[in-house]
Amino acid sequence: MKKMSEIVGMKVLDSKGGFAGEVETVVYSRNRRRIVGLLLKRGKLARSMGAVLYRDIVSIGDSVIIVAQNAVMNPGSSAEIERTMQEDSDIIGHRVFTSEGKEIGMVKDVVFNENGGSVEGYILAGDFIDDLLNGRKMFKLTDNAVIGEGSIILNGERSDFSTLSNSGLKSIFGLKD
Repeated sequence: MKKMSEIVGMKVLDSKGGFAGEVETVVYSRNRRRIVGLLLKRGKLARSMGAVLYRDIVSIGDSVIIVAQNAVMNPGSSAEIERTMQEDSDIIGHRVFTSEGKEIGMVKDVVFNENGGSVEGYILAGDFIDDLLNGRKMFKLTDNAVIGEGSIILNGERSDFSTLSNSGLKSIFGLKD
């Protein structure tokens, strides 16, 4: 699994080793709960853009993404990318609530499966002190989650949550509550 923030800025090569660009934006479909494609910065000038459909990604490594030969296109030439960009696809910053109305954090990142681009969960940030002491939380995306305009309501149990391992001071220093 990868985080969206990890691939923004990564170099993209085609399957013949040619430079295809650098990931500028991840095109994410909130409704379909998957990554549709990538927008690429193709040169030193920000005006030179390209797009790649997720299905044309061959592999995502730690430092580079490999795409199929001739997969890079003009961003406007893909109806799927164009349609997804017109919907409100930015989930970062959405506030997350339980079905009882308790706010549990704000979406800071999206975790996805590299094979197919399906979204597996979201990384949440709470208040600064809680994040520092306990680490950020991740919740797995279930069918019980209702994604609305600017907010997500979780109709599940707390078992849908997990704290990212070794991410808070309590975990690092072995402190107990």
